[in-house]
Amino acid sequence: FQGDTLLAKKRILLLKSSSKTEHNILYHNLIAKNFGIEYDRLNAKSNFHFKKAISIAKENKNLPLEVWSEMNYVEYLYFYRDMNNLIPHLLYALEKAKKIDEKHLLEPCKMYKLAGWIFQTIGEIEDSTKYLNLALAITHDDIKEKASILNALGANYFKEDNFKLAEAYYNQTLKYSLEANDTIRYAKAIGSIAEIEKKRGNCTKAISLV
Repeated sequence: FQGDTLLAKKRILLLKSSSKTEHNILYHNLIAKNFGIEYDRLNAKSNFHFKKAISIAKENKNLPLEVWSEMNYVEYLYFYRDMNNLIPHLLYALEKAKKIDEKHLLEPCKMYKLAGWIFQTIGEIEDSTKYLNLALAITHDDIKEKASILNALGANYFKEDNFKLAEAYYNQTLKYSLEANDTIRYAKAIGSIAEIEKKRGNCTKAISLV
């Protein structure tokens, strides 16, 4: 809704009047996201609605929507850096997701990528690489998404001082960023390669890349 939270609320409220449980779960997720955008911080209203969505999905034994609701809550907590609270929800969602046929998962690529980012943030590089690779395997034709995941994988190998592999992933990032016309991602990948050259002692090359 291009930042129009009033219009968003009006449209989202249409789901509230539905008799379908799935619509009710969607309502609580979307209104929670809307309050997050409106307040631009952690807030009681978002917390309430995310937890309500999770609760309804759990009560109705709708595992795909329960996992999706949990991951929406995790994304919100991650965006506002509430790492302590998000970790239990993330681990719970990932464990529950194992019980669902992948074709029934909602936004699985987004889920795995988010998990990869979070594990990278807390320094769990092996788990991060595992989930980023799961995301990469199902990106299909979304080249902008692919560039983002490849870049994150490159960062993981950089953290492990595997500069050869990191550079290979960053070069793939450059390729897909160009195809997607994602100039910001392209520039970041060049900067990441510059970091590698700095680590190798090639400061002149690093400076020229920057």
